[in-house]
Amino acid sequence: MGFQTVKLYREVELDIDVAHSAVATLSVLTELPGNSMAERHSVDVAETAGRGPVSIRLPGKCLGKLIKLSLSATGVVRLYGARVLAKEIGTLGAEPSGWGWFSAPVETTPDDFTVAKLPVPETPNEFTTAQIPVTDTPNEWSSASLPVPETPQEFAVAKLPVAETPEDFTAARIPVIDTPEQFTEAKLPITPTLDDFTTARLPVPETPEAFSETKLPIPETPSDFTAAKLPIPETPDEWNAAKIPLSETPDLFAWVDIPVDAK
Repeated sequence: MGFQTVKLYREVELDIDVAHSAVATLSVLTELPGNSMAERHSVDVAETAGRGPVSIRLPGKCLGKLIKLSLSATGVVRLYGARVLAKEIGTLGAEPSGWGWFSAPVETTPDDFTVAKLPVPETPNEFTTAQIPVTDTPNEWSSASLPVPETPQEFAVAKLPVAETPEDFTAARIPVIDTPEQFTEAKLPITPTLDDFTTARLPVPETPEAFSETKLPIPETPSDFTAAKLPIPETPDEWNAAKIPLSETPDLFAWVDIPVDAK
């Protein structure tokens, strides 16, 4: 940003949003003294509670016809606008006779941006598994209930756009590591069902009258198949007979006539 006369710069105001764990650094550059653009002041902008104005006071050495604001950041930082409070050298008095705000141009992200693909190297054949330290669940823990809103009575079924599988696709094989002989079973903490539980009903749409049957492609059994035998254990020498409970015939019974063919 440039001016026809030499300006003295007193303050910079940023309309900015610095996300959590991100840090932004503002550098102010002018051409005076020395008639060469150089950094005159640098300050860090810490995390903000969302979008809002951040004021930065500048030292008296920030002057010149040209001023440049450079913002670098680590993390997610969104800059919406910037302006500089300045006055012409040789003028006296307070605002509005001397000092005034001047907006600095901020480039916006275009709508027709291009997605950049990150080069991800393939997993080599000779790799080493890394074990992640997982802490055990403490004995004294509390279950947390998530606030799940109920499904409204007037809802609309949303269809997700699923692309069809191309004809010239390639099957991808996932490397599965064999289970070692010396392994340890992991037990998951399962909480018992409470006595005062609530049954959740899922909204299932009714089948329309004009529906189409879907046939699943089932391959035929090949001619050269192999029969699979199920392992059935033999009856042990010491076994117990199982008795089926049969009710006795009552004293007052009724005869049942069975038709018999004379031939």
